[in-house]
Amino acid sequence: MIQAGQFLKIDGFDSFPGADGVGQRMFARTLPFIYTSWTKALPRALENVKGLIEAELDCMLENLSMDRESLAQTIHLARQEVLAEPTKIQHKCFVCSDDYVNLGTGLVQPRKVSFNECRTSNHKPECQCAEYLRTLGIVQGPPQVSGGDIDDGDVDEEYFQDTEDDVQALCEAFDKLGVGEVDGDYFNETATMLYRAQGRRWVGSYEPLELLCSSFLEGRIYWREWAGRATPFYAYA
Repeated sequence: MIQAGQFLKIDGFDSFPGADGVGQRMFARTLPFIYTSWTKALPRALENVKGLIEAELDCMLENLSMDRESLAQTIHLARQEVLAEPTKIQHKCFVCSDDYVNLGTGLVQPRKVSFNECRTSNHKPECQCAEYLRTLGIVQGPPQVSGGDIDDGDVDEEYFQDTEDDVQALCEAFDKLGVGEVDGDYFNETATMLYRAQGRRWVGSYEPLELLCSSFLEGRIYWREWAGRATPFYAYA
């Protein structure tokens, strides 16, 4: 899906090495192969969906140093726990309220995914990254005025220029806090892949701090974000 989007130069997909060398003739001759490959891959994936999901589950459990028995015990403990303390709210899905504190993973923040991906392209025009960072409490540092003889007009101009919402400055302030993504988070990586496969866009809307369990996020992608579209889409997590 991602490779096809790159070749077709759809907005939201990265370009690929050598894209500038693909002329109109080669582009037109390659299109039938892209669609043929898609029509063969989709039924094959649907036929093998059970095996694919089991393979993904085993891979995830291996990364967590768990097996299916310990996963079942973790789920059982979560169901027996009383209402989560305020400090544990960050480990609960905003929709189903399932608590993932014992598992240590399984929650995805869609707005953080879009923020991280927007940074890779030096921010899209009119992106919502500044709003997202302000919701997290990120603010720019005070303006730095160099010494020397300057009049009041210069001070005002420099002050107001520096105190405007500069998304790059807000990102630098965010980086200094050291609260970025934890490397190797299986569910976040999967959600990022799905986001890229959609041309780096969420069709639905999400609050800046909204946390969703992976199963609910995947279901929302299937039924809300792709409802009524002519293009078939399949992804698993």
